[in-house]
Amino acid sequence: MHRNCFWFLLLSLTACTPDGPPVPDVSGLEVDLKIRRFEQDLANTFSLDSTQNGAQVLREAYPIFYDSVWVELLLPGRLRSQDSAMVVAWNKEPALHKLLDSVQLAFPAGEQQQWEKDLIQSFKYVKHYFPEVAIPVVITYPSELTLGAFTYGDSLLGIGLDFYLGDGFSAYDPAIIPRYIQRSMNADHIASRAIEAWVSGQMGEASGDRMLDRMISNGKLLYIKERLLPHVADTAVLGFSSDQLDWLEGNELEMWAHYLDKELLYETNAGLIGKHVGPSPNAPGMPPEAPGGNANWVAMNIVEQYMSRRPDLTLRDLIDEKDSQRILTESKYKPKR
Repeated sequence: MHRNCFWFLLLSLTACTPDGPPVPDVSGLEVDLKIRRFEQDLANTFSLDSTQNGAQVLREAYPIFYDSVWVELLLPGRLRSQDSAMVVAWNKEPALHKLLDSVQLAFPAGEQQQWEKDLIQSFKYVKHYFPEVAIPVVITYPSELTLGAFTYGDSLLGIGLDFYLGDGFSAYDPAIIPRYIQRSMNADHIASRAIEAWVSGQMGEASGDRMLDRMISNGKLLYIKERLLPHVADTAVLGFSSDQLDWLEGNELEMWAHYLDKELLYETNAGLIGKHVGPSPNAPGMPPEAPGGNANWVAMNIVEQYMSRRPDLTLRDLIDEKDSQRILTESKYKPKR
C-alpha cells in the first residue's frame, strides 16, 4: 500500500494550458467513480441495537478497508483489544467523536460537493491518459490526523477528510502542523491531494537518494498532476501560493545556478537537500521569498522540456522512465531568464 501523508471547466480539444500541450476533450468519457463515506457509516453504527455488532456491519461493507486500514493504521491501539467492542469504544472517545462531528459538519452526506465533482473530472483524464488502469473506489474517513491519503493497489483510494477542515481548525496544533502546511488543509485541495496519492501509487519511490533523483521524481508527479487536474487552480495542484509561484517564475535561472554552484544535484545528504524537495517554509542559502520544495517546480519544467522533445512518449512511459539523469540530459533544460 502506498501512503502519502503529507474550477470545474470543460475544455475543448483546442484549448491549451498556459505553458503546456492542448487539454484533451474528455466530455464524452464516462467514469463510474464510487465515493463511499466510511465516516457516515461509522456514525450510523452508533445507533444500532446493542445486540448488533457494529464492527461486523462495517467489516462486511468495507472488507479491505476495515481490517487493513482502519483497524491496523487508524484505530488507536487501546481500542483494538476486543473486536466486537471496537466501534462502541470509538464512540466513547470524546476527541475522536468531536473530530467525526467536525468532518460530518464540513462534508455532509447527500449533496455532491465541488471536490467530488473535481475528482470525477480528474478520473476522466485518468481514463484518457491511462486507459489500462481500473478506476478505484474512493473511501473517505476520519484519520485522527494520521493518514491523509493512500492507495491500495489499483482498487482503493482513501482520503482522510479531517486533513481538510480549514486553516486554523481547532485540532490543528501549530506546534505539530505548521501554518505553512495548514494553508493547504482545506476543501480546495482535496482533489489535488487525492490525485497526488493515486499518481504516487503508480510511480512508486524515487529511483535514488540524490537530490536529482528526488526532484525529478517530484517533478514528474507535478507534471502528471497538471495533466489530470487542468480544471483545478495551479495553487492547489502545485502546492505553492500565488506569490510563491510568481517568485518561482521570476527566479528560475537563479535557482538553477544555485543548485549548480552548491553542487546540490548529486548531493545525498537528506538534511541538506530536504528543504529543496520537501515541505518547508523556506530554502537554505536562498532568499527568504524562496519557498521550500522549489526544486520540485524546477524539475517539473525539466520534465516539461523532456516531454516536449519526446512527443512519442505517454504519461505511462514517463512513469516507467526511472533514469533521472537521462531525463535531465535529454531535456536539454534551459531555465527561463
